[in-house]
Amino acid sequence: MNNKIYCSTGTIIGRENNYDFNFILQNAGNIEADGFELMMLKAYYENFDIMAKLFARNNLFFPILHTDKDIGTLISTNGEGDFEEAIRLFESNCKFAGDIGAEKIVLHLWGGPDSDKNLDNNIFVCERLLEIATKNKLKLMIENIPCAVWDPLVYWNKLYKLYKDVYFILDTRFLAFHEQIESVYDTDWFRCENLIHMHVSDLAGKPHDFSSLRPILHPNEGLIDFKKFFDKLKTNYNNTITLESPVLSKDGLDIEKLNKSLKYIKEAMENL
Repeated sequence: MNNKIYCSTGTIIGRENNYDFNFILQNAGNIEADGFELMMLKAYYENFDIMAKLFARNNLFFPILHTDKDIGTLISTNGEGDFEEAIRLFESNCKFAGDIGAEKIVLHLWGGPDSDKNLDNNIFVCERLLEIATKNKLKLMIENIPCAVWDPLVYWNKLYKLYKDVYFILDTRFLAFHEQIESVYDTDWFRCENLIHMHVSDLAGKPHDFSSLRPILHPNEGLIDFKKFFDKLKTNYNNTITLESPVLSKDGLDIEKLNKSLKYIKEAMENL
């Protein structure tokens, strides 16, 4: 297997350090990952050009960009002007992804209070999003975001039947939220060639309870049996994985803990 293990910039950037992208530059050299997944934040929009130049100058590798989560929320809300704003943000995110060398983009296709209440609309909008991503030479990956009404994997099936060029990213915490961490092993999705990326973090608390989604835990701090998960995964998966568990607190960054989790994932996927 030749899986690349990435680190989300969301693990080190947040409210505690004022969403300052310079913390990426300051800490990247000490993080033992094969590359980074850039988590898009509102604070970045006015700094796209500066960030792209700084990242290039420091030889930082961003193969994946996680698009603005508000895109899916706007599509789900679908109020006056929401669709147009979602498209505008998505186009902006795609251009920035190209500027920092990304090849894949993560999308929350639904979200917010309305979640999947009117998801047929979200699925219809996906056609336009695919066109934009393809134009920018990016692979669009839809994440298994928690649903308020139904089941994210059901929606994946609908998307796959409609759009053969759509790709998927499986998030372990969201699997546990929907109590799918065991059942997914026997699904076609666990072996699907369109499943090309994964997010790793752990979950504590009750499934189907949105308050359980925070805090975002590191592997083996919650209820997921990661040994079993990786044992199942490594038999057929040969693609990218991103650690999303944060190490940011009011006391600063725990880079040692971050590297410990990255090392755990790498070793778990290598030990056949």
